[in-house]
Amino acid sequence: MNTRRNGIGMTSQRTRLRMIERLREQGIKDEAVLAAMFEVPRHLFVDEALASRAYDDVSLPINYNQTISQPYIVARMIEVLRAASSGHQIKRVLEIGTGCGYQAAVLAQVFPEVHTMERIQPLYERAKKQLRDLKIRNVTVRYADGSVGLPEAGPFDGIIMACAAPRCRRRCGSSWRWVVEWLCRSGCRNSGCIWSSAMRRGFANPGWNR
Repeated sequence: MNTRRNGIGMTSQRTRLRMIERLREQGIKDEAVLAAMFEVPRHLFVDEALASRAYDDVSLPINYNQTISQPYIVARMIEVLRAASSGHQIKRVLEIGTGCGYQAAVLAQVFPEVHTMERIQPLYERAKKQLRDLKIRNVTVRYADGSVGLPEAGPFDGIIMACAAPRCRRRCGSSWRWVVEWLCRSGCRNSGCIWSSAMRRGFANPGWNR
């Protein structure tokens, strides 16, 4: 058994199961999302000194004035993205703001192909190494400013943002579906928005919306 991956004590699978039970109590219903959250060892994405808090419902520092989002936020964003597909199968997802790579790892359990962008080089390198160490093969990590999107790799079936939301919104305009961290904190109620071709292409200025 891989003790480091499965954890012991406060990072054990039993602790991870308690996190899943708490997510259910908080209203997460998508079984695919819950299974993905259980599968990914969050304690490996935080500093060892913080590992005992990895499965608490809190954000934790990952240096460079950045944090790993609390489990509920990660689960809810992915649940909203899946629910917003209106029956369309989501295969290719773009994540803006890789951070430590945790959310990308969870996305990789749910969707066949994930592209993720990080503008802080040490975090980009850390995330890339962690995903490689976990043998997660369906995530491509890009060192780039996510606010400009990734049109060269589009189109995408979904885009999920953990950062840069105001800049991305200005670039995309009003006709788009977005799943952003602050939206989840306010209740994730804008499921009536629609996709725009600009966003599916990786979003940018309206000149790409052709």
